[in-house]
Amino acid sequence: FTVNTASPTYQLESVRYDLSVLPAPPAMTDLSTSTFGASGLEDFDMVAGMDHCYYVYKTNGNDGLYFGQFDQVTGLWTAGPALLVAPANYRYRHPKLAVDEAGYLYVTYDNEFYGGTPSFAVETCRTVNTSDITAGWDTQRYIVGSIDDYMYPAIAVRGSRGGGNLSVAVAYREYQPAISLEVKCSYEYM
Repeated sequence: FTVNTASPTYQLESVRYDLSVLPAPPAMTDLSTSTFGASGLEDFDMVAGMDHCYYVYKTNGNDGLYFGQFDQVTGLWTAGPALLVAPANYRYRHPKLAVDEAGYLYVTYDNEFYGGTPSFAVETCRTVNTSDITAGWDTQRYIVGSIDDYMYPAIAVRGSRGGGNLSVAVAYREYQPAISLEVKCSYEYM
């Protein structure tokens, strides 16, 4: 790509790629025989970890979040006993997952209070151990709150815990009557 500074014209140079040097694509695995199901499934998200894919889901009638893993070698779904329990009169919704370079799993979600005047918050937390959803979760961190509606958060993680280079970005939508919907991003260094 070249730019002629004398006149505002741009020229895209011809580029040729030798695709014969690329590695062969990985073999596709038929995952149709590896199904996951939960009665009343409302929300589901999945992320690839070190040697497993981890998932989170919420079911209708349960206010907390369930976690499990998918073994990429055996093709089996394993329902983990790890449950992020919502306090009384609260409901966790719209979970999203991310994993850092060391293997810690992060989740962000809407936290809805329904025990009086409804309110909503975005929270996030991380597993206590790497590549382990059964050992529990660190203390949840409050990101932002609202009285208007769910905020449907998303999460991205770069670096690793203990490596001195961890950054966690949590994006969410916020309803503002004057400007309709606005997407914001909050950076947390944990």
